[in-house]
Amino acid sequence: DVKIGLGSHTWGPGDSDTELDVTLSEDVVWDLDVQAGVTEYDIDLREMLLSTLVLDAGVSDGLVTLGASDAGDADEAIPVEIESGVSALRIRVPEGDSVRVTIQEGLAGVTMRGDWDRARDEGTTVYESDRFDDAGAFWDIEIQAGIGGITVEYY
Repeated sequence: DVKIGLGSHTWGPGDSDTELDVTLSEDVVWDLDVQAGVTEYDIDLREMLLSTLVLDAGVSDGLVTLGASDAGDADEAIPVEIESGVSALRIRVPEGDSVRVTIQEGLAGVTMRGDWDRARDEGTTVYESDRFDDAGAFWDIEIQAGIGGITVEYY
């Protein structure tokens, strides 16, 4: 396990310029667990190989950009688990990639940009990308939505 942070001190209004930039190797398959807390973030994973991504968005304003699900040796679902808390969250996925998004909606507004197939069942909504195929690698995104807004879009 590798833990990266800015320490355990209290931040105040004057600390708004505090920034943490992290660069990870593109040659390693990562199992990422991000605890965002009270923050603003831009997580660019376009060049990364992932086996899983867990994001606790906390109270935040964030952007997560995923790369191709079939990068590296991936040949099955790549789980992405997100708890959105009180957040504004934007998730970007590659156009043409196979993506399933399952959302447990709280009081969050959800916007899906682009063409998505939609199914709803008792508080859970499932979206699948155009021409979704679960026979190979695909992003399997599960979102526990709190309060705020969630946008999923293609790039």
